[in-house]
Parts: sequence; structure tokens; C-alpha cells
Amino acid sequence: MGIFEKTPIWVWMLLGFLVVLGYLQTKERTLPLARALIIPLIMFFFSLQGVVSIVSPLLLNVPWFFLGASFCLGALGGIFVARVFVMYCLWR
Repeated sequence: MGIFEKTPIWVWMLLGFLVVLGYLQTKERTLPLARALIIPLIMFFFSLQGVVSIVSPLLLNVPWFFLGASFCLGALGGIFVARVFVMYCLWR
């Protein structure tokens, strides 16, 4: 019981907020493509910055990073195109 008594109030409020946010994420909704890509693009540039800062003496690794990133983006693009195609076929 000590863990419940000594936990700050803000932790319980954060837990409640995350539970409500998780529940809201279970609802199906549509997002514009630009809004759906904001976080992945930000994370891509952060990881690019990290790779360049760590392997700057070994610039031979950077092209491999871009190759891997292009494969990932291509896979995501393929999934998006396939989903649009399926939705088009279903609504036609």
C-alpha cells in the first residue's frame, strides 16, 4: 500500500490522462497525410542528426543510412498506396 500512498498526485493525473488518450485512440478517424507524417519526419531528422554526429569521421556509413531510410519510406508509401487502392475499390 505504500506505493499508492507515496505516489504524487500529478502521477495519478498523468495516468488518467494517458488512459483517456488511449481510449480516444481506439476510435477510427481520418487524418490528412501531412498531419500523419509530422512526427515520423521529425524523428527521421533527429535520427539523421544523431547518425551524422556519431559517424562523421566515417562518412561511408551515411549512404547506407539513406538507403535504409529510403526502403522504410518506400514501404510506408507502398502501404499507403495499397490502402488507398483498397478503399477506392470498396467505395466504387
